[in-house]
Amino acid sequence: MSDLDKVIARMTHEHYLPDKGWDKIIIKLDEKLARIDPDYKIYQIKEKFGTLRFYYDTSVNNRDLKRAMDRYVRIAEILSSVTCEMCGDRGDLKKELLWKKTLCERCYGKN
Repeated sequence: MSDLDKVIARMTHEHYLPDKGWDKIIIKLDEKLARIDPDYKIYQIKEKFGTLRFYYDTSVNNRDLKRAMDRYVRIAEILSSVTCEMCGDRGDLKKELLWKKTLCERCYGKN
């Protein structure tokens, strides 16, 4: 099972993943969250307004551990704002497109 398949196996609702450029961010986030709560579940992973959104549920009842998980999610969402969602290279938010997207210059030229 690939690392991305492990992420998909945790999903309870939508089985949609953003473009491949954010796969590394999502996989690293999954690894960090699983260390805190091996049984956590993912409700949804998507792109919204050009950045990653990650919705999850945890069985952790410890407030400090829950905050740590939330911080990891927030860091991943921030990382997505400087990572091309198509290829994973350094990117920035392109607002002049029909949709807001975080893209590198090469991928931006393809749109």
